Amino acid sequence: MDDSPGNAVRDAYKRLSELDIKKLRLGKVIDVWLEAETREYAEKELEMLSDRFLANAVMEDWDYELTEIEEFPKGIE
Repeated sequence: MDDSPGNAVRDAYKRLSELDIKKLRLGKVIDVWLEAETREYAEKELEMLSDRFLANAVMEDWDYELTEIEEFPKGIE
């Protein structure tokens, strides 16, 4: 399923970060599948990008959960 808003945010991320975001799906929960050299780098970049793109820090609190996986789910490249 195409997620045009998610694709637009993913493409905007690429202009600010070197994170290799495979897929980003927007909704009440935002799912991001990415590749990063280290966990620390992924956390730092996700925090910066989330503040800039995904949350209105004045009106909203946000949180994230970072989970390592062996391989991406089918359909995520």
